[in-house]
Amino acid sequence: MGDSAEAGCSATPDDEADVPADCTVSPASYEISTALAVGAPQTFERTFTVSCANPSFHEFTFLDRLRVGSDGVVDPSPENNSASARVTIPVFGDSDVVVENTALECTDATTVDTDFVCTGRTQVRNNGPFGPTDTDAALGLSAPADCSVTALSRSDHAGVHGGQGQGATLSHPSRGFRDFW
Repeated sequence: MGDSAEAGCSATPDDEADVPADCTVSPASYEISTALAVGAPQTFERTFTVSCANPSFHEFTFLDRLRVGSDGVVDPSPENNSASARVTIPVFGDSDVVVENTALECTDATTVDTDFVCTGRTQVRNNGPFGPTDTDAALGLSAPADCSVTALSRSDHAGVHGGQGQGATLSHPSRGFRDFW
């Protein structure tokens, strides 16, 4: 065994990548046979191609296991024959979300101290390529300082435009409609 230990022994590193369920890796693993000389480290570098179907912060694990492949050679410390490295990779989906059309409809005219209704309508779209995409839309109405705005819920607004969109009631306590619009 002295000659074999001096010349080296056959070892097989088994490298694989552990990936999240929505990801694929190619190849799934590499197996390399090599002769390891005593005291002479070797470095192996392998490339894995990974693709993920969903955006998130994915954790990947690279696993490396080494086993003796020479007949008649036993490893006295098998507990140090494996190692792993982890990395978290942000995987993003591209969703070009756009506001295509915005309109505001209000009562044509009103009198002082009389509430009137305005309805804002917006059409939005996801141009992709990823989707569906959850979005948050902020719909707001600004008015002159001497007016107040009260948002109406869909149920409060059911009679206007078939309950579509959100409405707002504007109040103007001190001036006529034509003076501030």
